[in-house]
Amino acid sequence: MAEIQKPASWTDEFNVPTPEALRKELVEESTETFDQLRKLMNGFDGVTEDCRWYGDCWHWSLTYLLDEQPFREPSDEWDPLALIIPAPEDVQLAISMTPEFASSINTRRLKRGVRDGLELGSPPFTTRWAVWSIPTPGLLPELAGLIKQKIAWLRTH
Repeated sequence: MAEIQKPASWTDEFNVPTPEALRKELVEESTETFDQLRKLMNGFDGVTEDCRWYGDCWHWSLTYLLDEQPFREPSDEWDPLALIIPAPEDVQLAISMTPEFASSINTRRLKRGVRDGLELGSPPFTTRWAVWSIPTPGLLPELAGLIKQKIAWLRTH
């Protein structure tokens, strides 16, 4: 009799995984990046981590909200600070972008890799997410600065 294989935690819509379960499914090369991203995001004052389902594209992802932002189901009004997308072979960071926040960013001082991700969340693209694949933690200092900017912007708007 064939044994039924349990789906991966990342893609099992009906069971909320822990961050540790998501980490176990990453390729070895991605675990350091995942750990550093979580440390970065959990290091900001007033930021909480939760695991939320994002459908067939991002499956279960770690969602980061400011404490003062109540969680609502995803909609145009819902604006999480960021997501860590634990794709087993391609850990990604996504930051939600509004046109107002995007226009407040001085992109001239940012590294090309950061600017490339920001372009994905801007017209003519129809998504509100800036996304970065992070094969190594090298972009993290620049992205940390961008996240600090987003936190300051959210607290004043």
